[in-house]
Amino acid sequence: MDRNRFSLTVSSAALCALIFFSTAFCLSGGAFGETPDEIKLTSAAAVAAQGRYQLVVDQAKKQMVIDLRAALKESMQAGQLEEANRISRIVDSQGENIAETLVSGHGKAAQARFSSTAQRATQDYVKALKGALTVSLRSAQLEESNRISAEIKKYEATAARQPDAATGFINLMPLIDPAKDTVAGKWILEKGTLISSGSGEERIEIPYQPPQEYDYRTTFTKTGSNCVIQILSESGTPFIWVMGASGSFTFHYLKGTGTGANKTTVQKPPGIKDNHRYTSLVRVRKNGVEALLDGKVITKWATDYSDAASEPFWALRDKNLLGLATGASKTVFHTIEVKEVSGPGKFQRQ
Repeated sequence: MDRNRFSLTVSSAALCALIFFSTAFCLSGGAFGETPDEIKLTSAAAVAAQGRYQLVVDQAKKQMVIDLRAALKESMQAGQLEEANRISRIVDSQGENIAETLVSGHGKAAQARFSSTAQRATQDYVKALKGALTVSLRSAQLEESNRISAEIKKYEATAARQPDAATGFINLMPLIDPAKDTVAGKWILEKGTLISSGSGEERIEIPYQPPQEYDYRTTFTKTGSNCVIQILSESGTPFIWVMGASGSFTFHYLKGTGTGANKTTVQKPPGIKDNHRYTSLVRVRKNGVEALLDGKVITKWATDYSDAASEPFWALRDKNLLGLATGASKTVFHTIEVKEVSGPGKFQRQ
C-alpha cells in the first residue's frame, strides 16, 4: 500500500480484547462492526437504564471523534502517516471502528477518555439492571427477568475482559476454571482468590494467550518451604519466573545451564516469606524480560528468546498460555492481571 495515501479500509484483524469498546460491541457481545443483536427489554426500569447507557456512550463516542480530528491534524503535520491512517478509520466510521491501536499521545488520550466513560457507564448500567431485575422478580415477570439476567451476564462478561481505565491491567481471575485449567495438583477459587493446596508441585493454566509484549502481575501470600512461579510465554516460547523461599530468584529455563542457576539467578535471602503479601511484576519485551518484587527490580534477562530451553518440568499443556505454579507451598493468589503492550492477546474461552 502506498504510505502516502490514507486507506479507509477497515482492518481485517479481528481484535478479541480491546481497551476501548463501543455500544455496538457491548450490546452484541461480539466484535466491532457487527450488527447489534440487542436483547429486547420491556420493563420500564430496564428500558430506561438501557436508554441512559446508550446515550452516555454515544455522547462519549462523538466527543472522541472530535478529539481524534485534532489528533489526526497533528499526525498529518508531523508526517506520521500510519498513525493518521489509523485515526482516519475511526473518525470516518464516526467512532464505530475502534479496533485500532493508536500510538500518538493525543490519539491514545482520546481513546482512554472514551474507555473510562464507557466503563463507568457499563458499571452504572449493570447496577441499574440489577435493580430492575429485583422489581421484575417481585412482579413475577419471569420472561422479562430472564432477559434482564441475560443482559447482566453479557455485560459483566464483557467488562471482565476490559483493561482497567486507570491502570491498563486486565483482571484474569474471572477466566480461570480449576476444573478445566488445572494441570497438576489441586486448585480452588474461593472468595475471589485462587488457592493452591500446598501439596507437591502444582500448576494451572490461565486460558489467555498474551501478545508478544506485555506485563504479567500477581499479588500472593504463601505458606510453605518452597517456590512460587509465574509461567510465561513470548510468541509461543515458554519460560518461568521462580521466586524461592530460600532466597533464590531466577528465570528458567536457559539452554546449557541446567536447573540450578543461570545468568539471571540472584540470591536475595531470606527469599519470599510466609504470610507476607507480595506483588510480583514481570515485564516481557521482544528484547528481554525484567522481574520486580514489591516494586523493586530483582533481575533482568536480555534475550531474543533463542536461548530459552523448552523443559517438561513446570510445563503447561499449551505453551502459548500464561500460568501459575507453586512448589510445596500453599499460596493464595489475590490478583492475577496482564497489561497488553504490543497489541491484544487472545482469550481461549468465550
